[in-house]
Amino acid sequence: MNIKTVRSEIIKQLNSWFAQKLQIDERLLQILEYSPYCKGGWMDSADIFSATIETMPSIPDILMRAGIDEVSIKDSTKELRKLKSFRINKNSHNDFKKDFNIEGTLNFSFGDGYFEKTDTYKKIKNKGNITVIDLLEGVLSVGEIGYQINNELTGSLLKNSDHEYVYWDRKNKKFINELVNKIRILENIDQSIGNQQFLLHWDGKNYRFSPFGATGIYQFSNEPLKDGSLFIARGNVIQPIQRFKEEAFDELEYLINNQALEEKFQSFFERNPEFLLALNSGKYVDIHPQVVLHEDNGERLIPDFMLEKVNDHFCDICDLKLATQTIKKFKRHRSGFRAVIHEAISQLETYRNWFEDKHNRDLFNQRTGLKAYRPKVVLIVGRNLDYYSDIERIQKEDIFPKHVEVVPYDEVLLRARLYKSLVK
Repeated sequence: MNIKTVRSEIIKQLNSWFAQKLQIDERLLQILEYSPYCKGGWMDSADIFSATIETMPSIPDILMRAGIDEVSIKDSTKELRKLKSFRINKNSHNDFKKDFNIEGTLNFSFGDGYFEKTDTYKKIKNKGNITVIDLLEGVLSVGEIGYQINNELTGSLLKNSDHEYVYWDRKNKKFINELVNKIRILENIDQSIGNQQFLLHWDGKNYRFSPFGATGIYQFSNEPLKDGSLFIARGNVIQPIQRFKEEAFDELEYLINNQALEEKFQSFFERNPEFLLALNSGKYVDIHPQVVLHEDNGERLIPDFMLEKVNDHFCDICDLKLATQTIKKFKRHRSGFRAVIHEAISQLETYRNWFEDKHNRDLFNQRTGLKAYRPKVVLIVGRNLDYYSDIERIQKEDIFPKHVEVVPYDEVLLRARLYKSLVK
């Protein structure tokens, strides 16, 4: 089986498992190419970690920035290799398994062991693409289900950073969540990190075309230069992040004007968080999509976004409804809000009231590292066109409690454009 056939099968199995056609990062394909060489044809946490740090040298750097020193990373790698029943070796063709099973790798990374899918799985489904960092987040986070830490990677990293590594506790849950968030920063530093990158460079004699990636130290050639020196690049290359791109404004305007579904808006704001950060005049520092507050026996409390404040890291709550939803009634002498708006606000109040219970607040903090108490609730819905004027909108919205804000999608655009002009 050649590499082209292997890749084709990987893509086929990925799309089948997620029941949709995904955009798949090049580097993720490179990692999953190790599957046919692993015992059983699928990758466990040790396999995934070994292949990931080999394919993406930036990962160990991020781990060190998260407080895991280089010695601990090496110790973790050694421990994982000892635990592995098969050491990954892509040159060992005798161990190649034609019936390799990506489904096994995905079940391990995004399943909870009880035929349920994790939050990372749902995130991938919503955005329609899968990355190396999604895979690593899945492996690190999947262990949080249940009382025991049930994968070697999470346990080893916790052990080598002086955390409890047998049972989940508040401290190590917070540590893993923070670690995942730090790894996610890579996508902001280098927005094309999932692609195979190359650099055109001069080696002192000829121009060369070499593999390249942000973060880490690389020697471009095995041969030294004529003077005996080595051609080394330090990969602390930071790609400027352009926020409020005109293409993003165009995309949001298109969604508003073309009857887009809620999940399309959800995906847009996850990819362009600055539009939500601008809602409160720059007082938000981060957004957290689809955070599960409570899910049991058919009852689900999952706001679309938690909006983290810059000063104290307490969160507000934001929910999305359709831009096509009419906000107010237009009957003579009965110009109030439509029932669907009151229902949406009632749902937001349910989320808000959940934080009145101290046990719930502590649970939220343990799971996410975030805090919330009597949060402001923001409903994004409808159009400014539903109002005759800004004065009427202010008058109508005055019936809501002060912690409730109803924001039409046009207003999101206006605030983003204003915020962009102020921060230039």
